[in-house]
Amino acid sequence: MEERPASRTVTAYARGLYLAQIFQLAVAAIAILAVAIGGYMVVKQRNELRAIAAEREKEEIRLVEITAEQEIKLQLNETLTAAMVAMSEARPDDAFGSELAYSRALNELETALALLPEEPAEAASDAWKNTRQTIGRMMVGTLTSAQRLPQAIEVQKALLARETPGTEIWAGYAIGLAALHCQSGDTASAAAILTAELQAGFPDLLNDNAFVTACGAIAPPPPAPEMPDRSGGDKSVGFDDLLETPAPSGAITRVFLHIRTENQRRAAANIAARLCENRSLSVPGIELVAAPRGYPPNARAIYYYPDQAADAAAIAAIVQAEIAGLGIGSWNQPLEARLYQAENLPRDRVEIWLPDIGGDAASLGPGQHSCRARLTPAQEISQYVRELNDPESANRLNAGQQVTNALRSDAAASTIDTLLAELEGERLQALSATGRFNVLYMLNTVPDWASRPQADRLTAALATIEGRSATVAIGGQTRDCIDKLKTKLSGGAAPDTCGGR
Repeated sequence: MEERPASRTVTAYARGLYLAQIFQLAVAAIAILAVAIGGYMVVKQRNELRAIAAEREKEEIRLVEITAEQEIKLQLNETLTAAMVAMSEARPDDAFGSELAYSRALNELETALALLPEEPAEAASDAWKNTRQTIGRMMVGTLTSAQRLPQAIEVQKALLARETPGTEIWAGYAIGLAALHCQSGDTASAAAILTAELQAGFPDLLNDNAFVTACGAIAPPPPAPEMPDRSGGDKSVGFDDLLETPAPSGAITRVFLHIRTENQRRAAANIAARLCENRSLSVPGIELVAAPRGYPPNARAIYYYPDQAADAAAIAAIVQAEIAGLGIGSWNQPLEARLYQAENLPRDRVEIWLPDIGGDAASLGPGQHSCRARLTPAQEISQYVRELNDPESANRLNAGQQVTNALRSDAAASTIDTLLAELEGERLQALSATGRFNVLYMLNTVPDWASRPQADRLTAALATIEGRSATVAIGGQTRDCIDKLKTKLSGGAAPDTCGGR
């Protein structure tokens, strides 16, 4: 049967409608897919932007932390330099002025500690631990010099608590704490610290600490053997018989005498006079170390650096010879040379701890409590240059005037060489911040540096000083002197004064 036109129309319309629905579904599916892809891209971009923002925030925080750390270090350098300057102004003959100087130094050190971030509970996680320990050691030294031993002991305990028991650093702090107890007369507390394990594990550290061996907290070392009797029956001993060691090299020029009781001062003063007149040694003073402070059981020559053992032994023999020459029979015993290591102590001195008993001086004159050696002009200039690093400000000022006069005289060239030697090798290590500034100040007064034969030595010395700046702070005054010396070395003009003076 033939299809009617109306049926064909309906069928075509239905087919078209079906195709249209399929097309609409396809378009809808594409639209949904596009929305999903777009949403994914938006989320991805948003996450990437958030990650970038977070990384930028971390970087900004890190930069802030670096800037803050640098600022702390700069402030620490200034504060610690001020503390060292204050300590250097303490004078043995001015108790009131010294007390003020020590108080200023302690205030500066307290300020330095306050600059540091809060100390964490675990010392191992403390990024500033070494700095805290350095400041603490300076505080202990200042408190000890000011005779504030109870406070020094508390600070030393805090230093000890930050170290791992059994290590060499810990042992050093433990022995230092025992030494402070010894100085305060508390032998029992010192003995409690110096256990058998500590003594067995660190004998060298114990032997290097004069105060520990002095107070009886541990058994003293065996006495040195007596000198052989070569006198043929005559018990008086001459200098040639005593001096078994080489003569001192000249690096040690000053002898600090210590006595146990005030009635020994007359005998010590006579020894001082003979050292100055006959041995080219200066004696800045005689210190009374009265009980309950510790005192060595045997007469002793204490030196600060291992390479000075021979010089210390030679000077000990010289002192023995002068004791014999004066006829002080109760002091006629060997002086034991012992090393007492510490940081930044001068290299030009030795401590003589005379016997704690005896010192009969009825037949002796008044002597001299302090005196300067009779030196040649060259030796005298060398002595004055070393005194630019003296702890006493009066001595530094006098030395500065004498060096200035020498730089204006015919001895200018040799004086410049002597000044430069203080900035080279081990001598630079021994200079305090004040001494280093004083030497640079004196060199800055020298004209025509660019044409001088010592220009290369000065250039090398300045480079060494700046190369140590990561561990040894360069203060503002010292920096000014260095910059002006560099200008002069390059042929430029700069004032002959530096550091604001």
